[in-house]
Amino acid sequence: MLVHGKATDETLDSDYQICDLKWAAPAMEKWLASGGNLRVMHNPQLYPAGVGISLETKGDGVYVTGEVVEPTAMRLT
Repeated sequence: MLVHGKATDETLDSDYQICDLKWAAPAMEKWLASGGNLRVMHNPQLYPAGVGISLETKGDGVYVTGEVVEPTAMRLT
C-alpha cells in the first residue's frame, strides 16, 4: 500500500514548538538514505510497517511517500 502525506511543516504544534524546515528537510533526506524505516505510532513495540520511498520539500512542508507492507498497519488507514 502506498501512502503519501505531509510529514512536517513550520506551524506551531500542540507542544508549542515549530519544526524548522532548514533543519528538517536535510534530516529527512538522511533518514530516507539510511533506509527510511516507517513505524507504527502509539504502539509499545513500534514494529516496522514499511519504508519511505520518496520525499518532496515544498514551501509548506516536507511530504513523504512510503510503502506500507505490514498487514496490521495497512488496516489503520
